[in-house]
Amino acid sequence: MIVKKLSVSLALVLVLSLLFAGCTGTQQSGQSGNPAPDFSLKSATGETVSLSSLRGRVVLINFWSTTCQPCVQEMPHFEELHQEWQNRNDVKMLMINTGESAAVVKNFLDSRNLTFTVLLDEGVKIAQKYKVRYTPTTLIVDKNGIIRQSVAGAFRNKAAIEKFAAPYLAE
Repeated sequence: MIVKKLSVSLALVLVLSLLFAGCTGTQQSGQSGNPAPDFSLKSATGETVSLSSLRGRVVLINFWSTTCQPCVQEMPHFEELHQEWQNRNDVKMLMINTGESAAVVKNFLDSRNLTFTVLLDEGVKIAQKYKVRYTPTTLIVDKNGIIRQSVAGAFRNKAAIEKFAAPYLAE
């Protein structure tokens, strides 16, 4: 009986570890080279943004949620980058919140003084289109609308995000 309980406990710990690893790992996705599915989403401030309207720019897309601790930890790095990139015409950063209401997201943004554009994927349909399995997941879409790179996992600092995006900004 003790061995059975121990086995169940170890199995539970293993499953939870794997789920958590998905939220903090840096796995590459198999989407590179494919056209980015177009979408149109409302932002937390009510404006509608479509990916196709950004053609000609490099687009950094980050799928996240307020309940994912690694997502929350990387938000200040994205805010720093947003402050640097907001006046550039060659790149746009879209933070796509998955599965949460506008009220929850706005409260989160306000409480942390985050000013970047957040789009709401309340039904998680866009995340499904992009085959996002873990949050955070970040993608680079090139100027022609092709997914160039996709990584699941949190960035440790702003420099890591810049390194991720730099090869595509130089094109």
